Amino acid sequence: MRSMLASRSFRVVSFTCVLLLIAFALVCADLFSRYDRYQSEIDRMIPRIERFKGLVVSKEQLQQAAGSSAATVNQAIFPAATADASAAAELQRIVRDVLQQSGASVTGSQTLPSTVDGSFVHIKVDVTAVSGLAELEQFLQQLKRQNPAVFLESLTLQPVRTRRGAPEAQAVTARMRVFALKGGA
Repeated sequence: MRSMLASRSFRVVSFTCVLLLIAFALVCADLFSRYDRYQSEIDRMIPRIERFKGLVVSKEQLQQAAGSSAATVNQAIFPAATADASAAAELQRIVRDVLQQSGASVTGSQTLPSTVDGSFVHIKVDVTAVSGLAELEQFLQQLKRQNPAVFLESLTLQPVRTRRGAPEAQAVTARMRVFALKGGA
């Protein structure tokens, strides 16, 4: 009887030990899997952390570059404090002057309503002029050098009709829409 009791208690103790070992193994496996997951997440974050460290180290250089680029942009646009109507009148004057300097004859110009695009306001002007192709090319070259920068949005050319017997001149009527940028509010 005693051997049976001892054998039965041995089985219970053995079974309990096996259950404890299985529970311990499951807990260890869970801990290892969590550790592995956290380690892979840390490995994934290391490049981001290094980039942020690089930004911190080069913060001053980035601020200087941003300041110089802002100064460059501000030279090429109308100031934000300028009224849209004043900027449009100034743009119209600039375009008319450049056209006349290049030898074109301005037949009409009109300021258009301004539009907001992101952090800039587009100041638009429609201009109609009659000129030769050489004068038009000279106008476009001079337009590139203007400050604030003037952009050509559209250009439509129509030949000017000449009477028979008149000397052949390559005159065209140019209808163009130009715009300049103004700092946003």
